[in-house]
Amino acid sequence: MYVSKIDAAQSLPYAFQAALGDLIEAVGRPNFAETLFRTTRSATGCDQLIVFTGVCGQAPKTAIMQGIDAPIWRNERYVNDYWRVDPIRLVELELESSGASLALIEARDLSSAEYRDDCFTEANLYSRASTCRNRDGRMVRFNLYFKDRRAFDPIVSQYLSDTSELMDVLLRRHGIHGERTAHRLGQQNIADRLRVVAPELTQRELQVCTHIARGLTSEGIALELGISLNTVLTYRKRAYSRLNICTQNELLQLLVS
Repeated sequence: MYVSKIDAAQSLPYAFQAALGDLIEAVGRPNFAETLFRTTRSATGCDQLIVFTGVCGQAPKTAIMQGIDAPIWRNERYVNDYWRVDPIRLVELELESSGASLALIEARDLSSAEYRDDCFTEANLYSRASTCRNRDGRMVRFNLYFKDRRAFDPIVSQYLSDTSELMDVLLRRHGIHGERTAHRLGQQNIADRLRVVAPELTQRELQVCTHIARGLTSEGIALELGISLNTVLTYRKRAYSRLNICTQNELLQLLVS
């Protein structure tokens, strides 16, 4: 198994940026899991996505399961038994209270033949790429399963590392731990969210920032709003100045903060 520490991302993958608007709007809604899987599969080619949550050192809970159809008993066997023999458990136990790690593994490297056969071989899965993030003892594990060695593709590792922090925020906002939140992003559209976190924006600046968050280019925003490209750039510059930000990434982080 390959394990590495995840550092703060310098930039977000374009595919994730383009889909983040849809993900934000889906938070708290029934279509969140499907939207998350579609976005992740498009970027990585994964065959299955499973998100586990829970307390470090205790049996995990399945928060999201998308992709290859799997018998309920298989997932129940994992959360009841197999999690104890999963090598990633040691990775989670070694994480600091605010740390994150990337772990890659092939099915053949699993020491438990029963676990390997039930959860990988019978499902025709060969490898898994996972991110584990610990926040004060609460764990979120984001797992991508593949029918081949694609888990070890550098593109997959880079995507998971770069999106890990924002993905964790989205998942927690979605309420995967069952917490009650007063304002879940999915219960309001991006424009409404911007009005809450950035009330200083003018109506036009808000419109431009909304389209930026949805992944539109400056040219696309100009066409959408019926204004010139230079006007779009002016509104963007003014909005970023009011918000004390410089990039689209910072705008997206503001939205999910």
